Amino acid sequence: MGDSDDNAKKEKYIKLSNEVVSDEAKIFKFYDKLRKKIGKGKTDLSKPHVLNIRDFLFLLPDIFILLTRTLADKRVPKNQKIMVSCIIGYIIMPIDLIPDFIPVFGLIDDFIIAIIGINYLLTEIDNKIILDNWPGRENLIDTVKLLIFKIENNIQKPLLNRVKKFFELFRG
Repeated sequence: MGDSDDNAKKEKYIKLSNEVVSDEAKIFKFYDKLRKKIGKGKTDLSKPHVLNIRDFLFLLPDIFILLTRTLADKRVPKNQKIMVSCIIGYIIMPIDLIPDFIPVFGLIDDFIIAIIGINYLLTEIDNKIILDNWPGRENLIDTVKLLIFKIENNIQKPLLNRVKKFFELFRG
C-alpha cells in the first residue's frame, strides 16, 4: 500500500472518529498513551506455543482504535455498539480488575476483555466491517482465534464464564 492510500485511509478514519468525538486530539490521546506504554514491539506469531498474552499487548492501541472506529461505523447494529461502548469504557477506566497504573500487567485484563469482545463481534457482524476498521498489520482474525485459545486455556473458568456471559447479553 502506498503513502497516498495510507493517508486516504487515515483521513477516512479521522472523519469517522470525529462523528464520535469532535476533538481530534482526544481521539488519539489514549491511543498514543497506550502505544507509549506498550512500545512498538512485534510478536512472532509463527511460534504460538511459546507465546503468552503479554506478548500480544502491543496490539492494545490498535484494538482501541478498532473499537472506536467500529463504534462510529453506521453498518454496526446498535446492540453491538452498546457492547463496544462497554469495552471502551472498561479500557479507559484506570481502576478495574488489575489497576492500569501497574506497568504492563495493568493492561492484561483490558486486553482480555477487548479480545473476547472482538471475538463476539466477529460472530455477530460481517467480518468485513471489522477488517475495514482494523488499523493493524497483523491478520486480526487469526490473531483473535489464537488469543481466544490462549485465554481459554490460561484464565480461571469461573472468571472467564462471567465475562462470556456478559457478552452473551449483546447477541443479535
